[in-house]
Amino acid sequence: MTETTSENAWLHAHGLGETLARLGDAVIGTDVEGRVTFMNRVAEDLTGWSSDKALGRPSARVCRTVNPETGVEEENPALRAGQGAGESHRTLLVARNGSRLLVEMGVLPLAEGRGTAAGSRAAESEAGAAGSILLFRAASECDQVEEAQAQLAAIVESSRDAIISKSLDGTIRTWNAGAERLFGFTAEEAIGQPIGLIVPPDREHEQGAILARLLEGERIEHFETVRRTRDGELRYISLTVSPLCDRDGNVTGASKIARDITAQRENELERLSLVREIEEERSRLADVFHWAPSFMAVFRGPDHVYERANQRHADLVGRRDVIGKPVREALPELEGQELLEILDEVYRTGEPYVAEEMNVQFRRVPGEEPETRALEFVFQPLRNGSGAMSGILLQGIDLTERRQAEEDLARITSESARQQRLHEAILSSTPDLVYVFSLDYRILFANDSLLGMWEKESLDEVVGKRLLDVGYEPWHAEMHEREIDEIRRTGRPIRGEVPFQGAYGRRMYDYLFVPVFGADGEVEAVAGTTRDVTERREMEDLLRETDQNKDRFIALLAHELRNPLAPLRSGLQLMRLAEADAPSVLEARDIMERQLEHLVRLVDDLLDISRLSQDKMELRRATVRLSDVVEGAIETARDAIDSAGHQLTVILPPDPVYLDGDLTRLAQV
Repeated sequence: MTETTSENAWLHAHGLGETLARLGDAVIGTDVEGRVTFMNRVAEDLTGWSSDKALGRPSARVCRTVNPETGVEEENPALRAGQGAGESHRTLLVARNGSRLLVEMGVLPLAEGRGTAAGSRAAESEAGAAGSILLFRAASECDQVEEAQAQLAAIVESSRDAIISKSLDGTIRTWNAGAERLFGFTAEEAIGQPIGLIVPPDREHEQGAILARLLEGERIEHFETVRRTRDGELRYISLTVSPLCDRDGNVTGASKIARDITAQRENELERLSLVREIEEERSRLADVFHWAPSFMAVFRGPDHVYERANQRHADLVGRRDVIGKPVREALPELEGQELLEILDEVYRTGEPYVAEEMNVQFRRVPGEEPETRALEFVFQPLRNGSGAMSGILLQGIDLTERRQAEEDLARITSESARQQRLHEAILSSTPDLVYVFSLDYRILFANDSLLGMWEKESLDEVVGKRLLDVGYEPWHAEMHEREIDEIRRTGRPIRGEVPFQGAYGRRMYDYLFVPVFGADGEVEAVAGTTRDVTERREMEDLLRETDQNKDRFIALLAHELRNPLAPLRSGLQLMRLAEADAPSVLEARDIMERQLEHLVRLVDDLLDISRLSQDKMELRRATVRLSDVVEGAIETARDAIDSAGHQLTVILPPDPVYLDGDLTRLAQV
């Protein structure tokens, strides 16, 4: 501290300098003109002025004061010293750096003569004034705390945010009006309750994590979470949590500022949802564009530069790189075709163009001749935000395969119709009954002959009906339904005969059921044909009866033929007994015997015919000589040989040859 003025010397001369320097209050000494003559260390700290800078300066500059209620700068307190000792009052001290401090300030005038500080007007009159002493200290700490607390309480209470404090065990200590508005609980209802009052169960795990960070002295800012209101509604909040510490710095609780961001979060979620929907829609549109069944492309600018083309477009023009190229460069084979001129016209006029069917040539395979494709398409103008032309959308379908398919279909349809007419003609003209059943026994088809037997006019009268519905007896219908089940199970046809009483009376019918297989190899229906075999059965019965009559006749004839043979044989025996030995008689007799024997065999043959029809034919096997077989055969054929003038030469082996057989049958052969 510098002491250069006479006033400082005066203070020290009177033993006040050292005393004032050691005071715990701030002391500033001034002369009668209010200039600073003395400052202790406390005054330097409170004003921000050092003594060497302050000495000689007006005290009003070094010790500026402002009325704390009005904010108006006060009169220089040192100049008020001439009015006598003033009572201390509270004022705002404005430090050199502009900060303000509430202080208790008093002014003591200094009087010369007696060498004491003046304490009354009488003293001042007895001695001349030497200056004044400004004595001030910071307002009491309790007052400042109370004021700060009052200000803080006012701030907290008026805040739109919810401000809550709690102890370390989670007990709510304070609860402002913002918290009442946000959560719906009054301060009386909330204070003393656990913080879980507003924490949803699925967010309880956050409390432990927050507490751990608070105990480390960490401040948590803008922590977004969810809290529960009194009526159970969940609200999104932004949470700022600060630790509360005692004088020793120990964390004793937490202060929380909660801001309701539900609307903001919902807006954000809605925005994100919209963005996601837009992205999904763009993705879907891109997929639709790429996999659309029609060919599509987007051209940009007057040169019609390919911006995008889909799969069908690549199929149309061939696998080549077109993106980023003008259409004339990408598809040079279009030069000279009207397509490019139409594209230019659409871009120039902004009017769309629709082609019902246009033949366009594309070189789909490099090096090969262009291929003509029949196209149906539209050129749709594209405009930017200002309405100016920016490009063209091409969309269309390749009709080539469809046209070919239509031609093939027309040909196949014509052929099918012809085949159908042919089949109908065959089915309608055949006397056989033709039909088709479903696997549930219902009639799918019946030809005209069957409809006539059922006495029906049209197929519509029977389609979808079962056999019982068209007049079949129950046993008959059930039999055929069992057969349909059997065919479905085995896949094999079934044949049978059955009588039926229809429009033509009671007739006998031969039928055949066959399976109709589907593409999967399974039976899907049963088709059948039935033929009237009544006349055939009658004819077979007649033939059977005629055959039986024939057998009876042959048997009777054979017996009748055998009757005269007995006397003939007896006569021959008498001739033999007469011993007529004339050669001619002997020869005639031998011939008669052989022929008689042959006649007997012929009669036996007649009997054999009857036996053969009855499967009773027998051979008379014996050991015979080959020469006897040949001789018998020649003798039988002699008349035919002689009458024809033939000459027969027979050469037999020199040694006898024996056979095991029927002599007569061998000779006949």
